[in-house]
Amino acid sequence: MSASLANYDTKDFEAMVNLPLSDNAALRLAGKAIIQDEGFYFNDATNRDIGRREVFLGRAQLLIEPTDSITALFKAEIQRGRSEIGQPEFFGLAPPVPAEPGLVCPGSPSCTDFFGYRDTNGDPFRGSWSVDPTYDVNQLNLTARISADLGFAELTSVTGYIDFDRVWGIDVDATPLRQTDFVTADDVKQFSQELRLAGETDGVNWLIGGFYSWDRVQSTYDGDLRDLFNTTTFTSSDQETETAAAFVNGEWRLTDNLDLITGVRYTWEQRSNVGGTRDLVSEAPGSALTGAPFGTPPIPLAVVNDTISDRNWSYKLGLNWNIDGDTLAYASISQGVKSGGFFAGVATNSGQLIPYEPERLVSYEAGVKGRLDALDAVYAFSAFYYDYNNVQTFIRDTVGNLPIQRLGNVDKAKIYGLDGELTFRPSFLPGLDWAVGFGLLDSELGAFTSSGGAVPAGNRLPDAPTFSFNTLLGYELDLSSDFSMRFSIDGRYQGLTFKDGLNDPLIAADAFWVWNGRISLMRTGGWDLSVWGKNIADERYVTQGINQLALGTGNRVYGAPRTFGVSLTKTF
Repeated sequence: MSASLANYDTKDFEAMVNLPLSDNAALRLAGKAIIQDEGFYFNDATNRDIGRREVFLGRAQLLIEPTDSITALFKAEIQRGRSEIGQPEFFGLAPPVPAEPGLVCPGSPSCTDFFGYRDTNGDPFRGSWSVDPTYDVNQLNLTARISADLGFAELTSVTGYIDFDRVWGIDVDATPLRQTDFVTADDVKQFSQELRLAGETDGVNWLIGGFYSWDRVQSTYDGDLRDLFNTTTFTSSDQETETAAAFVNGEWRLTDNLDLITGVRYTWEQRSNVGGTRDLVSEAPGSALTGAPFGTPPIPLAVVNDTISDRNWSYKLGLNWNIDGDTLAYASISQGVKSGGFFAGVATNSGQLIPYEPERLVSYEAGVKGRLDALDAVYAFSAFYYDYNNVQTFIRDTVGNLPIQRLGNVDKAKIYGLDGELTFRPSFLPGLDWAVGFGLLDSELGAFTSSGGAVPAGNRLPDAPTFSFNTLLGYELDLSSDFSMRFSIDGRYQGLTFKDGLNDPLIAADAFWVWNGRISLMRTGGWDLSVWGKNIADERYVTQGINQLALGTGNRVYGAPRTFGVSLTKTF
């Protein structure tokens, strides 16, 4: 059991218990509750904080072994959330009147929208928003995993079912006016079934299997554009997807210390989408979006009724070389495919709803991992090259009356990179552990055409920093025969990242550090009392953004501010 108290009036409780039911059955129950009665954000328009949370999670697992050769694990998971979503920070298009010396527009919160609104408080978590911040979630996951030892092989069946729905609101313009406010409702249902047969001989570990899934994703967007276009809109998307796949994998022992890895998968998929966006012409004298007078029936702005299908192969070919008992070197070539699909958001032109193509990636990777006994360290280093075709990325589309940011394709993209991890646990200083990791990336999008015209090759992929780094330093010492204490601090660094294929600097994330820390007092008998802090330097960093300056506004979303608290854990 664990309980925590933290700032923003946050309470957190979780517990888990394993219960033996008989010699061949056991039950595991787990639950968690998060109650946050003060949000990170403050809405000046309503004069109250928003971003409060009320989340309840539960899991039950039943393990049954009716015979020595059959094992069945049944799992049910539930989630219920009655929370609020934080809203983005505004930035504007035009300089204020009178102009402020040194103010560069567009892009600053101190610049104005078409109505003269500006945000001068300097706090990305404070603004004036006009949308209901409700974020309600209900989810049920059911899983059954049954395995049978057939002697020559093991047969495994994994069956899954998901039922998920949520309602949430977002103020895209991030102003107190109803310019581009949307309330979204999602309903997702999915069934999946996988069968695997795996065995081992003196020369190979093998696996063959098949997979099937069906899902339906229904989404609606109620758009409030009354202050900008004197109307409201309604968007719907009803997508059904059916997938079937067959796969085979083998790990071949070429020598005592050299293995060949082979795998191939064939996938068939079909997806349909019915929906679009309508102007409801809901206000007198009429809609400025379409020019239709009040009383006109709803006008279709964008319509889609389409089905796409795809057949593709994925594969892997690799070598694992156990150089000695402490060192493994490996190399691989693999191909993966990300499904094509339909943009399901708000659109004002049917061309914005054309399906995007499957993304294909061929990955080349080589690396080494092992142990350095002289330094009491373990390490892993790898180099990789990713060759993309039809890479899926966010592009800005202004072909309709409203600019949108939607998923589209760029013909080609490439990524070169290096990853490294190193962990020290020195024997000369018991209790100390230190881990570091780094990533180097060089990414390049091919040439593509956006709604603003041709974009030459050379842009970076979204969310692909050229350098990232993480570290963790911990030290544990004994205070007495009953008590010990542990100190730990961890941090991560991320270089400049762009948020779309256009590499728009107005919604890019500058380089940042985030640091977390924890001090724990532990007592024999399973007690742990900890004081902790997350983002202890209160770093402000962008996680995503939208540029719709054609409508006078844009927004940026930031990572969570500094949080701190105390936790008490008891293990029985």
